[in-house]
Amino acid sequence: MTKNPGYLLAAIVLTLAVTSELLAQDGEALYTQLCATCHAGANERAPRLEVLQQLAPEQVLNALQNGSMVTMAAHRSARDHRAIAEYVTGKSLGQPLVTTPGTAAMCADNSVPTQWSTPATADVLRANAWSGWGVTPDNARFAGSSVAGLTAADVPKLKVKWAFAFPGDLTANAQPAVVGGRVFVGSAGALFYSLSAESGCIHWYFKTAAAVRGAPS
Repeated sequence: MTKNPGYLLAAIVLTLAVTSELLAQDGEALYTQLCATCHAGANERAPRLEVLQQLAPEQVLNALQNGSMVTMAAHRSARDHRAIAEYVTGKSLGQPLVTTPGTAAMCADNSVPTQWSTPATADVLRANAWSGWGVTPDNARFAGSSVAGLTAADVPKLKVKWAFAFPGDLTANAQPAVVGGRVFVGSAGALFYSLSAESGCIHWYFKTAAAVRGAPS
């Protein structure tokens, strides 16, 4: 029997189109069945759909197959995992995953802050600072008013000044250190950052050998 190449190509295209449509339908159904109880329910720790839509589908797929959601999704097939990842992000798998900051996140002026201009390290450490996991050698994790620059009565007046998202990461475990006008912090994606304490822009960052899970000192 003679095969018609044109018919074969049309059949392949039709199959791919139907498969894509079914995946989208399955993704929504699977999300409703398996995920919505937490992600659209009362669990405040579960990211909402609008947050998941900001992620790459590869990130969600990795969470389902290797990460925090592995126990919830272990009984589902790889096809189900892919359908969920594409539905909740609204993107198709195959897009590159960007794990490094964009140029817009970098500080316009990367000059050294005036706090670092002094040759005496002790002078820097006497300024407002939070260095290491617990600040003090006994891990007190307490900053007095002289360091914090505020009192207990000031706390209700505080507002978020800026927020920083680790590109490509799903979790954040390391506590930052604040010294000399900089915020030093590592990420689960194996990057170490020096941020401006004033604005949150990135002065510099470098790749580490593994994920950073502890505070710098």
